[in-house]
Amino acid sequence: MTFQNWTDLIKGAGGNTELPWLILNTKGELLALNRRMAELLKIKVDFRHFESFKKIPKSDLKTQWPFFDADRSAPAHLDFLLKQKATVCVAESRLKTYQLEICPLKDGKKNYTMVMAKVIRPGELLDSQDSRLALFRSLSHEIRSSVMALKGYMQMVEAKPTGENLKHMRHSIDRLEKVVERLSEFREILNILKKN
Repeated sequence: MTFQNWTDLIKGAGGNTELPWLILNTKGELLALNRRMAELLKIKVDFRHFESFKKIPKSDLKTQWPFFDADRSAPAHLDFLLKQKATVCVAESRLKTYQLEICPLKDGKKNYTMVMAKVIRPGELLDSQDSRLALFRSLSHEIRSSVMALKGYMQMVEAKPTGENLKHMRHSIDRLEKVVERLSEFREILNILKKN
């Protein structure tokens, strides 16, 4: 199928093709995706020659899958989604919270699964219990991971300083700074809500 055929199929099912989306077959193989989802998955696709896009096996897709939640790692999260008939769930990826919508699609006799990802904006994150829990789990995970990495690299630097160790420490510090920025955004939103 052409890229236009896939977008028409999605639109026909009521999907928003402006959001990041992908199409999986019944084996969990990636058949199609748009540019925004390709960026999330870090998959290089030549959209000028989309017809030459080769399906990506489920095993390879699992290594690229960026979404996870408190109960499932990224590969386990993909397996979970593939077992769903139709659902909406909250997941994390790269310090952002997403609402993933999973819908069955049918084209003639062929069955597919569509996954659409919508970023949940900071104000919306505080609206529901599930999204608040996902947010705080994600922030806790990022803080713990960065602190543990910094401790490990600090021990290595103390033993033998190298530029590579310092680069890894800088990366962990950058992650912590992003978490602090995100927490500041939420503090301001909570202050505004408190005043209203």
